[in-house]
Amino acid sequence: VISDEQFKASVMNVNGQPTDEAKYLAIQTASDQYCLSFTMMMKFASMLQQEGLRSKIMMNTFAKTYDQGNYEFGKVLFSTDGAKNEWVLFAKNYLTPPPPPCLVTDSDFKNLIKDFEEQRFTDDKMKMFNNVSKDRCFNVEQIRAISKQFPFDDEKLTICKSSHSKCTDKPNYYKLVDELTFSANKDQLRNYISS
Repeated sequence: VISDEQFKASVMNVNGQPTDEAKYLAIQTASDQYCLSFTMMMKFASMLQQEGLRSKIMMNTFAKTYDQGNYEFGKVLFSTDGAKNEWVLFAKNYLTPPPPPCLVTDSDFKNLIKDFEEQRFTDDKMKMFNNVSKDRCFNVEQIRAISKQFPFDDEKLTICKSSHSKCTDKPNYYKLVDELTFSANKDQLRNYISS
């Protein structure tokens, strides 16, 4: 976090730059080195004459702002409703990103499990899994439910490994280790997750 003295020195440095572009680079350098409050970020952005650069620096430094919930106040830096709305939309999406398009809803997943249950042979279930997992991403509980469709550890391990890269809640992936029976397979999945 930047101290008051460091912030004042950075403001003086930015102020001493001859052009908006040079000021922009000085602000970017300061924000790369320190975490800023939203008020400090707004002060920096207000030092730029060009509204486009002001918007760009706010978007580029927002990740290094420690009180991001104050983003609504940033609207005062823009003269048009379009620029104000663009800023608010950027900040909202940054704080609550939209779900990935491949996400499987609960109702879709229930139908998918029914389709799995209708397959009589494990080979057919695995072919189905390979097809549906191409354009879908599953959470850990969904992967667990799919793995339960397969009776053998090797198949469960294949499902768990194949689903890892597109899992929507990877921090919980370790929970799938308990779906496996054999220690060697559990270790193999643990190693796969950690690598």
